[in-house]
Parts: sequence; structure tokens; C-alpha cells
Amino acid sequence: MKKKIKKKKFQQTAKAPIESAGSYYARKSGKNWYLMIETYLDGKRSQRPVDQARYHDLGFSKTMTLEQARARVREVNKLDRQKKSEYRAKIFSAKRAEWQKSIDKIYFPPEILESFLQDIKDTPKIKTKYLNRLVRCFEVVTEMIPKHVQAQPHQYNSSIKKIVNYFCKQKYSISYSSDIIMVMNMWAKHYAKHKGVYADLIEKMAPAYREAIKDAHDTKEESIRKRALPITRDEIENMRSQISKLNHEEMSYCRWVVASWLFGLRPSELDRFVLGDQGEDRVLLENGVKCINVKQTKTVNKSGFRHGYKKIPILSKEQEDALEEILTKPTRRPHPDWMDKKLRIKDKKYRPQGHKFDCYSGRKGFIDLMLSPEYNQKLENISVYLGHSSVTTSYVHYKDKENLHYTPTPFTEGRKTPKLVG
Repeated sequence: MKKKIKKKKFQQTAKAPIESAGSYYARKSGKNWYLMIETYLDGKRSQRPVDQARYHDLGFSKTMTLEQARARVREVNKLDRQKKSEYRAKIFSAKRAEWQKSIDKIYFPPEILESFLQDIKDTPKIKTKYLNRLVRCFEVVTEMIPKHVQAQPHQYNSSIKKIVNYFCKQKYSISYSSDIIMVMNMWAKHYAKHKGVYADLIEKMAPAYREAIKDAHDTKEESIRKRALPITRDEIENMRSQISKLNHEEMSYCRWVVASWLFGLRPSELDRFVLGDQGEDRVLLENGVKCINVKQTKTVNKSGFRHGYKKIPILSKEQEDALEEILTKPTRRPHPDWMDKKLRIKDKKYRPQGHKFDCYSGRKGFIDLMLSPEYNQKLENISVYLGHSSVTTSYVHYKDKENLHYTPTPFTEGRKTPKLVG
């Protein structure tokens, strides 16, 4: 009789958080400099000096000036980014192979699918970011068509109602929906060319469909990321009171936060603007008014035309000073934890409870700043500054509705109850 062998129970252990590879920077110390590395572990930032024994391996020498060291830092960080990009590409490729196995082969024949993806990849001078967005949109198409629309390329335009209903159900934005339709048409052309059949391309969506998609998107609730608390002037003053002007690192964070609040820019827009990573001039004169010219990626109006840049006028001395500082002095995006620590006013109750300040807080507070008597801007103009496709988007997602806002009248000012002390 065979003995029963007891199987060992498999004990699953939680994976320890992995520290990021990090990035280097040179910090001034009197007349000298030293090398620092910034890493992240489990969402927390860590900064520490690099052992001088490693300087030679990284291509640094203590005889370098601060400017030479910072130039070398940029080179090292660029090489590290390339290595990280190659690693992510391998992971991305493996996931893509799994996705291709799961695609419905009736609506998307494998041989045509493969040549279509290769055709996208071979597009001259296509940027990796744009390529990935096209493929992500195509992933949506391969999910939507077999399960919800059930149409071949010669039936796409006649199935537009089903497609729009799917967009509304998923609460996609007009921008994302337009991209998906563009990729659908690309696939239809490629399919028709290989099969020798007719492709019924989707024409420009009717205004009623665009309005339905936009209305559904406006009801989208934030799920993963909690809404950022909006910054007000009180928080800005609280942050400034905690920072020493001799602390160059924190001063660079402070400049970033103030600029994000005064100009209402997305974190990536402000980073790109500070670095000058855009094709057009950063500062312009428009009808005699000085304004900043910011490259953006998300704005789409109701006609579907993309605005690559937005202009924000310089309306005050504090905006002019903030612009001068971010153009001439070190300016860096801080970690959200640093922002919440420096901006949060002690003993002040914030609503909703549990929400924090983060890199979107300046943008969240921008609309109320612009509507205040100091600036007195119209909501439709503020919406353009924010880069939104409609005033509704600005009001629904960015207007602070937790605190009381009103325009003072003689009645309210005459009846105002004095604030109790103690």
C-alpha cells in the first residue's frame, strides 16, 4: 500500500517594496559641491549623499566645477532613463503578447492584426507616448467591438449609436472617444485593404453625440485618486512662513507650488514650461498684453480641434514676479507629502475630511483665485486658462463647493457677526 505523502502548504509571502533606481543631483556646499541621489520606496522619497568612492565610476571628479558636475548629472540621469525605458519595453511587450492571445479572432484576424500593429509602429517619427496611446485605444476597440457593438468594418458608421452608448457607459472623455474612433477608422482601412472589401468609416460625430459623451463624462466620480484640497492664499502664506530662504531646495519647491496656484497649470505642463521643453516661446505679447504660452496635451473643443498651446495673461504683479522666478531660479516639483505638510494649517478643519494637498492643489485653487475681487475674471476665460473644453468642466471639477463663497452686499456687511476669540 502506497504511503500518502503530505503536500507542503504553499505559503505566500508579501513582496517587499522595491526601491526605485533613483536620480542624481549635485548640491552646493560653500565653494564645493557633493553628489546626492533621490529614490522612492513605497511612495516615500529618500535623499542621501553618494559615497565619494563611486564618483569615478559615475564619471565625476572633485576637480569639476558645480556647473560641470550638474552637466554630468544630466548625462547620467539620461542614460539611466534609457535603461529604465528598455526594461519597461520588455514588460510591455510581454503584456501585449498576452493581450493579443485574448482578442476575438473573428472580428480581428491574427494575420491582419499583426500587420496593423506593425504598421502603426513603423510610422515615421512617431513618438513613443503617441504610439502607446494608439495601441491603448486599439485595446479598447478590441474589447468593445466583439462584446458590445458586434460590427465589421463595413458596418462601423451605421453602428455609431451603439458606439456612443458604450462611450457614455464607460464615461470616456470627448478627447479619448475621438481617439478611439480615429483608431477604429485606421483599423477599418487596414482591414479593407487586406480583404479587398468596403470600409464604412465613421464620420465626424454629430454635436448631439458629443454632448451626450461630455455630459456622461462630467458625472464621472473620482475613484482611485482622491480629489486634491484647493490652495488658498492662507495656505501659501503658511508654507512661506515655514521655509528658510537659505534652504535652496525647499525654495525651489515653493516656487513650483506658487506658480501652479497663480497660473493653474497641470503638474506636467508646469514641469515642461520650467524646463523650456516646448516648440514655441514661453512668453508672448498678445494685443500688447504679456502672457505665458504653455504647451498642453488634453484640450479638445466640441468641434474636435486640438489646441496644442494655451495663453494665460499676466494679470498682476505677483504673477509677474512668480514668472520671473521660475524662469531664472531653480524650480522643482515637490513630493505630495511635502506639500501636504507645508500647506496644511494647524487646527484648521478641511473638507472633505481625509483629503490632502498634492501637486494638483494649486490648479484646484486657481478658479477661486481668478474669481476673487483681486482678479475678477469671467468663468469662461478661466476655463480657457485651465485648458478645459467647456465651462461646465471647470465648474464641476474645479470650483470649491465645500466652503462658503459669496459677493458681499451692504446687508451682509452690516449684519456680519464678529468672529469670537477664544
